[in-house]
Amino acid sequence: RYDTGSNSSFSGSVQSRLPWGQAAADATLQPGQYRSLGLSWYGSVTATAHGAAFSQSMAGNEPRMMIDTGDVAGVPVNGNSGVTNRFGVGVVSAGSSYRRSDISVDVAALPEDVDVSSSVISQVLTEGAVGYRKIDASQGEQVLGHIRLADGASPPFGSLVVSGKTGRTAGMVGDDGLAYLTGLSGEDRRTLNVSWDGRVQCRLTLPETVTLSRGPLLLPCR
Repeated sequence: RYDTGSNSSFSGSVQSRLPWGQAAADATLQPGQYRSLGLSWYGSVTATAHGAAFSQSMAGNEPRMMIDTGDVAGVPVNGNSGVTNRFGVGVVSAGSSYRRSDISVDVAALPEDVDVSSSVISQVLTEGAVGYRKIDASQGEQVLGHIRLADGASPPFGSLVVSGKTGRTAGMVGDDGLAYLTGLSGEDRRTLNVSWDGRVQCRLTLPETVTLSRGPLLLPCR
């Protein structure tokens, strides 16, 4: 606020650094004379055959990495310096040219219903290059439970739990039939098959409501 005699003027601005660039807004008010509002964005846009995304500002010759998580949005990368958009595409700086760069998914900041199978990418890029890596990410319910067959036994260690609808592997059976299943949609819940010896052996039955906070559940497989 500024005072000049009996007149007062108001002026202010705010800036925010976001994964898709730097945004700023400023406003000025002079009572009885004028008022103004300004908005600005400063960042970069990267477009390739794999998709396009906004990102924080990068120099033209700075190598960058395009991350593709399929259709999973909101996956944070490199300390939230980048995040995948609604199409599952995000772009972050790949560091210095001709030097190895490690780019990591911020697993601790992932949305509760998102899981990734690999969280670190290492690559060496040339000057101005745009790298591309696909990360296996899934979005949906997560279930932790002990799988039990009709005779009370557990499936063999290493058996796969696969969606009969999409063919996606939702998890693998561990010791004592323990399995952590991720990315389950409503359709997946009704079509989860457990396979070993190269063929489907049984179909899982999931509870109507599941939550990881309840601990391992009993998952019948018939």
